[in-house]
Amino acid sequence: MASCSHTFHVPRWQRIVVNASPQAGWKLTRWAGACRGSSETCSLRIRARQTAGVAFAPPGNHLNPYPLGTAVTLIGPTGNWQLKINSAILDADSQSRAFDPPPQAGWQYALMNLTMTYAGSGSATPASFLDSPAQMWAEGRGYTIYPPDGCQPPQPDLGSAGRLSSGESTTGNLCYEIRSKDASTLLLSGQEMKGKTRRTVWFALR
Repeated sequence: MASCSHTFHVPRWQRIVVNASPQAGWKLTRWAGACRGSSETCSLRIRARQTAGVAFAPPGNHLNPYPLGTAVTLIGPTGNWQLKINSAILDADSQSRAFDPPPQAGWQYALMNLTMTYAGSGSATPASFLDSPAQMWAEGRGYTIYPPDGCQPPQPDLGSAGRLSSGESTTGNLCYEIRSKDASTLLLSGQEMKGKTRRTVWFALR
């Protein structure tokens, strides 16, 4: 997250318009101080000493997730992987031929189709990335997280894909069992390691 603020010196009772323009890919998330809301324009009448502040979210932030279909490269324990979420079915019970048993009351299956491209050296399997802690978990409202092994996906199963050499891709499915109340806010999150720094990025599913 990034933020900025500015104090305006103008005559009392004068109306001013404040514009905030985020960098490409960034998103204005909220105003603070004398301004409110999330529009890029704020109009206010000066009554006393007032300060306007604004916060921006970078691409991949949970408030500004990468759009569906965006290819993003993450650093995994076995090398770099480029991930692209092709589609998401957030109520996949009707596609449950491979799901056994059916989800419990208040829960449902969510099915994701992803393309993974290996961008490291040598070769590696998608499972070496997906099976790492907190890799490609689904996340609902209130930061409720769901692992990608909550149900058995239909073929092709992305987690069972074979070994890939650098530059090779594979496309397959992941399945999540989620609370139905989280379906409308569900995101996918992935983590990468840069040295000792862990970074989480989020992907939109609509």
